[in-house]
Amino acid sequence: MNSGQFGSSGFTIVETMIFLAVSSAILVSALGLVNGAQNKTQFTQGINDLSQQINDVMSTVSTGYNASQANFTCSVTGTGAGTTLNFAGGVSAQGTNGGSQGCIFIGRIMQFTSVAAISTYSVAGAQMTQVVLPQPVTTMDDAHPTIIPASYIDDQSQVKDGVTVTRICYDKGAGCVSNKISAIGFFETLGNLDSSNNLSSGSQQVDTVAIKDSPSALPATTSPPALTSIMSTAGYKSYSNPANGITICLEGGSNQFAQITIGQSGRQTSTTVKREDVLSAPCV
Repeated sequence: MNSGQFGSSGFTIVETMIFLAVSSAILVSALGLVNGAQNKTQFTQGINDLSQQINDVMSTVSTGYNASQANFTCSVTGTGAGTTLNFAGGVSAQGTNGGSQGCIFIGRIMQFTSVAAISTYSVAGAQMTQVVLPQPVTTMDDAHPTIIPASYIDDQSQVKDGVTVTRICYDKGAGCVSNKISAIGFFETLGNLDSSNNLSSGSQQVDTVAIKDSPSALPATTSPPALTSIMSTAGYKSYSNPANGITICLEGGSNQFAQITIGQSGRQTSTTVKREDVLSAPCV
């Protein structure tokens, strides 16, 4: 009887090395795809979070909500160009800060930085004109907008998930790149007077305003921007609701870019998000 002999079914060293090399390549490729998908998801989350932060600020202005949890008072002194808003510590119920002393809440400003920090400042104004026969203010000339000191109101937040703000600019119809800013304001319209010199009824709107006096390059730290350019009615009109909106340019790693445009096409409180794989105007 002949005994059977079985041939070897193993792999040679060369075949094993080829198998391991191919497996490693497949694994690296798969991990790269997973990481890429995670980065894209994270970037999308960061964009959506920032867009929501902006919408929340606009909402507080639209409802006239004073965001402060601190107790302080606001009073108005002086007349005409010498009108001054004065702030001091004191006891005042939430939502009524300063009202009995002649101040009103008129808006908020978001100051962005190069290190992902955002400071949101609240803005007060005079409630009545400072003349012999006072009447409700209807213009920035009379309101004298003033940023409430950070010791009373200073809402700190972050641009999250690795998203970086690289540029902010406003476009009045002739391009955006030359009009760089680092702060965006949202102000409630002051209304109009009826025949009895009282504020006429009707819905008030929110204006989106380019804070022209903020640094053109994103600063490393936040500080309240000057409001010189919008202190007058003419200046305010010049920088409010730019025709093609205010664009925030964003980056988030390799080939991940986005734009958030606020107030485009005459819709003051709308936000439009555009994602892209290649930088495009006005973010180039």
